[in-house]
Amino acid sequence: MEREKAQKALQALPLEDQTWAEKGYRFGHITLEVLSDHRKIREEREEFETAEHEARHATLAENNGATGITMSLRPEGNALGTTRFSLGRSLSPVEHLRRFMAIGAASIVGEGGDMYNIPRGCGGDIGQIRFAARLIEVITRGKESAESTVADAMSSAKQTLSMVGSHYIEQQAWRLYRQKVV
Repeated sequence: MEREKAQKALQALPLEDQTWAEKGYRFGHITLEVLSDHRKIREEREEFETAEHEARHATLAENNGATGITMSLRPEGNALGTTRFSLGRSLSPVEHLRRFMAIGAASIVGEGGDMYNIPRGCGGDIGQIRFAARLIEVITRGKESAESTVADAMSSAKQTLSMVGSHYIEQQAWRLYRQKVV
């Protein structure tokens, strides 16, 4: 009986929400009650997309030697979620900034953007990346241009995300979505 109700609820959803909702329901992340409410599905899907965004940052942080990585779906200021981490003190200032930029770029490239086409929800990330790039340009006295440093960060993030794979990011996102704070 519940299976038929779930199937009916899924079919009533807009096409763009059906695949996500079906997967969430099948794996026990979404209840039948939520599945039956179109507005709630849209809210939950947006929250999951925020979890994916933060999972990309956390994955890059992990792959760049960061410690103390925490993710949260609690809104802070304009951000719908946050990822906190420490890169330690053993890196040079320029290397620290490069890794910080790659971690920030993970959300942009992971959502199909680049340094000129910023996906919705990544405005704060690109602002931090560009600021860090300008700092590198100042530290190196112009030997490294801000634009090429941003391009390098995007490339590094894209390469790491490709290596890690989308399945790992999705698993992390579902975990964060379920717990709301990791």
